[in-house]
Amino acid sequence: MTGRHAIDARDEQAGRRMRTTAVANNKGGTGKTTTSVNLAAIAASMGYRTVLVDLDDQGSATKWLGHSPANTDLVEVFRDDRPLDDVIRSTAVDRLELVRASAELADADRQFGGEAGVQHALVDALERATPRDFVVIDCPGDLGLLTIMGLAAADDVLIPLAAGAMELDELPKLTRLIDKVRRRLNADLRISGVLPCRVSMYGKHTSKVVSDVLDTLREHFPNELLSTVIHESTRHGEAFSAQQPINWYDPGGTGDREYRAAVAELLVPRAVEVAAHA
Repeated sequence: MTGRHAIDARDEQAGRRMRTTAVANNKGGTGKTTTSVNLAAIAASMGYRTVLVDLDDQGSATKWLGHSPANTDLVEVFRDDRPLDDVIRSTAVDRLELVRASAELADADRQFGGEAGVQHALVDALERATPRDFVVIDCPGDLGLLTIMGLAAADDVLIPLAAGAMELDELPKLTRLIDKVRRRLNADLRISGVLPCRVSMYGKHTSKVVSDVLDTLREHFPNELLSTVIHESTRHGEAFSAQQPINWYDPGGTGDREYRAAVAELLVPRAVEVAAHA
């Protein structure tokens, strides 16, 4: 496993394309969408021009940011080569834009699975789009075509993981897919971080389970396991209902502080003034 990759001034000075991070986990209830939304919103608050691409047909990230899922936006991007810029929407968060989930992507494997080169459709769309600083892809909670497309388009993948035994058992399926995508589609794909999420703050039994899971993660992901832990909190559900990222809904609260710490581990502040590009 390779170590973490950070945005810094050298990427920009070298003319490198925008950094793209896929947030992926095939196990439901891991904090995947919560992490996607808050990673994107906090990066935007740091001055990065950010786009969140919602590949999950459930559209939770789209709803979180105050939009309704589209019917065909991403379908038209993938099927008809519609420019991604045409379907990017603004949000209430400065410097944060959104590509809404498309309900018709629910059967993407059937619609597009037989088309040659479809795995690179998102890669091509992003390369033709107006450059931003940072793209966050909220992958579906499965290992189907859309997740493969997200991984193929990404520089790195962030894995949010609920710190439980069942979630840990499912993790090898995702890492095998990442390895497969790396071999066949995206040789530069790396795991930038494993983020423990939904960690209970109470209960001796839960604490023992969490401790065991973290020990196992340290063994298998010594360079990728983030030191930050995201604790279980009703504030995240409240923030979703309010259609606000946690740094807006509860600024300075535990969730805000924890996600800011996670973002700080993933993104290195630039030596150049990002605001000049706003």
